[in-house]
Amino acid sequence: MSDETILATRGLGVSFGGLNAVRDLDLAVPVGEIRGLIGPNGAGKTTVFNLVSGFVRPTSGTVEFLGHRVDRLAAHKMTRRGMARTFQNPRLFPSFTVGENLRAAQAGSGRRESSVDWAMDKVALELDRTRSVAQLSQRDRKWLTIAMAMVSRPKLLLLDEPAAGLTEEEGGQLIDVVRRLRAELGLTILLIEHKMHMVMRVCDNITVLSSGAKLAEGTPAVISQDESVIEAYLGVAHARG
Repeated sequence: MSDETILATRGLGVSFGGLNAVRDLDLAVPVGEIRGLIGPNGAGKTTVFNLVSGFVRPTSGTVEFLGHRVDRLAAHKMTRRGMARTFQNPRLFPSFTVGENLRAAQAGSGRRESSVDWAMDKVALELDRTRSVAQLSQRDRKWLTIAMAMVSRPKLLLLDEPAAGLTEEEGGQLIDVVRRLRAELGLTILLIEHKMHMVMRVCDNITVLSSGAKLAEGTPAVISQDESVIEAYLGVAHARG
């Protein structure tokens, strides 16, 4: 990890119809870190992703990426600056083949040179490119969405619940992919996940949200012993397994 900050928010907030979905969030993610973003349903985690990646414009505060303020930039411009993301529900073209989905992501990334082979290799995606996405398993759909995000060769990757629907074995494979992306590329990863065993194993630090605000922040060891986090979230999360 580096002392350099790749992503920073200051006083970040957004309201929808008078509801403060995210409020006064200060976040600093160093280059090369794997940062977990956790909290109960409705805590504002995906909204934070939407704010920092340009899908939603904040009503207060700022977002800085690679040292530049970016909270007024659209999502496609954020991608071209080096930020990529996945979504809770994979955004795939089910009538397309694996290769067609990857090429569509390549076209949307703005990169002139092809990164499809490179992205498939980096996420260990071993699929026939002529195969229809409609025929893929849940696991292969997850891997494909990560590869589609990687074709832009990002510096920061946002993963929104990548382990949802995966078996324990597949979750372990996903941990290997995440670690390899950081080790081989120096990639910074911001991760939303409800499977606490995965978060505790793979993340360097964890930020906990509750009702749109930061509740706690620290290493997995610190967070797992924080009474406020246990009361607000971890007790429920552990009970769910």
